[in-house]
This record gives sequence, structure tokens and C-alpha cells, in this order.
Amino acid sequence: MTPDQANALIQHLAQKYLADLIPSVALEALGTQSTPIDTKFIDQWDRKVAFLHHWEQVLNHEQKNSEQQAYLDIIKQALWDQRKVWMKYEGKEKKFQFNCFGLVQRDQQFFVIGSFWEHAEPYLLSVRKITDLNLIEEESVPPSIDFNLQSYASFHLNHPQEPTLDYLEIEFPSHLLSYVKAYPLNSSNDFEITELSDHFRLQATNVPDSLRLRQWLSGFGDDAHIIEPEALRKVINPSLIDELTKLYNRRFFDRLFQREIQRYCRNPDYHFTLLSVDIDHFKKINDNFGHAMGDEALKKISTCFKNLREQDAIRLGGEEFIILLTDTTTPENSKAVADRIRNAVKNIQLYSENSVEPITLTVSI
Repeated sequence: MTPDQANALIQHLAQKYLADLIPSVALEALGTQSTPIDTKFIDQWDRKVAFLHHWEQVLNHEQKNSEQQAYLDIIKQALWDQRKVWMKYEGKEKKFQFNCFGLVQRDQQFFVIGSFWEHAEPYLLSVRKITDLNLIEEESVPPSIDFNLQSYASFHLNHPQEPTLDYLEIEFPSHLLSYVKAYPLNSSNDFEITELSDHFRLQATNVPDSLRLRQWLSGFGDDAHIIEPEALRKVINPSLIDELTKLYNRRFFDRLFQREIQRYCRNPDYHFTLLSVDIDHFKKINDNFGHAMGDEALKKISTCFKNLREQDAIRLGGEEFIILLTDTTTPENSKAVADRIRNAVKNIQLYSENSVEPITLTVSI
């Protein structure tokens, strides 16, 4: 191999695999080849090597859009020129100045580490959550002398960012069993897997609620149904959750219902119950007190379902709900659950702005 061929191969691999981490000015300089050469050997080499990573078959990689690519270019330019940026970030109301200390790529996701305004204390931000970014002429504040990008990134991407989850229960379809066993989550105690007919449940305790865990779960999409804790379910399974009441939505009910039908078909002695719930005279609540009060009534009643049920509650739409009681022993037991729900709803204290007496809420089941 000649020196020109070696340089051409290195340029090709840098463009192909490292473009996101190399400053634009360096990429432009790489593009210039002093002597024309035959590059067929590069195509041959491409067929002999591959760049993979641990999550290749897990995460649903999203292609970087042009906006995110532009943000990466600005961050690299800021790092190269040691300049500040103006940034707008999800969850923060106002733009702020940010000093870029480093750029980290992890499982096809990008993170920028730096500090706010004139401070040197580092923070890790996800490039995906940047909504606006501009380079400014002002020189950036440098990190402290003992700052190490590798150590900081490793710690914050592998350790809990929130309190440890005391208990985690996830439901997966059966076809993922071998993968979950081969690439398990991390917990201080062993996790337990319960295999059922067409799905299995994973239960674990003392699980670090880290970015790594959420990446692991997000990679399965809605195939990883978070049963507990509810707060994590809202993050991982938002498409299965009704936005107003935080109950399951109709889309997920269809999945649950089909599963119960299949269980019955395999075992005719198996029984389950569907409680169909309607809020009485709900239109009058909206007409007399406004839709905001109607929404409040829906949320209050949904809380009753959450507090009383041992199984799944679903909002079908409007004022209609379904309570799914799995593995039901007798009709009397199901009726008892329905009675508890009706009584709980009657005891709800809901007041409008101008009323002295609470609004009467009842449900028919």
C-alpha cells in the first residue's frame, strides 16, 4: 500500500464513521487528495470490515435530521474555536449561554457537556433536546483543571440520575425472551423472569434509574410494557397512555383484550371480566360547569380506578371506561369490585368555582 492509498483509506473511514465527531474544517481538509489514485481497494475493504455496537439490534435508531446535524456542527465549531453558544433546551423556559467542554457519542445518541453562563460546573445535556442553538463570539469559560471528559461522561451515563427503582416489572412478548436473557438490565439483586403463554414478565428490585436503563427500555418500543412503576411507564410507553387521565388508552385495551381471549381459548376454565363504566349525565357537567371541570371530573374518577383496581383500567374515550379483571373467580367477585368503584365515585368531592355544594358524580357499570 502506498502512502497516498493509506491516506485515502483513513480519509474514507473518518468520513464514514467519525464525521459526527470531527470539526467541519477538518473534514473539508480531508477531502483534498494531492494525487489521484484508484479507490477500488476502498470498496473491497468496506466489504471486509464493519463498525457495530452493543445496541445495534435493540435501539430504534432515529436518523439525525438536518436540524440536529446543524447543532452538532455548531457544537464542534464552538469546541474548536473555544466560543460560547446561545442555547434553548427542552424543559427550560429561557435561552441561556452555554460553554461547551466536550461532545460525547453513546449508542447513536449525542451529548454535549459544558457549563452555564460564567460558571465552570459541568452538566450533561442531550443534543436531541436542543431546540435552538447559535454560536456567539464570546470566549467560553474553560472547565476546571481536574475535569476529565471521559470520566465525567462515563459516570453520568452509567449511574442513576434519579433515585433507584425499588421495584420494576416489565412485560415482553415471548419472542424477546432469548434476547432479554442474553442482554439483561442491571440491578443490585437478581431479576426474575416468569414465562406465560405468549409473553413473559421480568421483575427486579433496586434497579438504578439511569439513562442506560431508559435507553435499554426505549429500544424495545411498546414491546416493553412497563407495569411498575407508573412514572416510568409514562416515559417509556406514552403511546399506550391516555394523556388526560393517565390510564391505558383504547389502543392498549385491544392488546389486553386479545390476550385474555387467547388465554380463554387455551383454557375454557379460565374466566375474566370486563366492567364497562359510563359517567352519568356527563354532558350536563360540561354544559353547566365548563369543559375544564369536565376534565377534572374525568381525572378524579380515574384516580378511583387506580386506587381500587388490582388490574387494568382503560379510557375508551369521552366518559367511557373499561376495567379489565383478569383471572376472575366468580361473577360475585366482579360485582363487588364494581360496587367499590361506584361507592368511591359517589364520595368524590368536586367543587366548581361558584358552587357551595359539591358536584354530584355517579357512574353506571
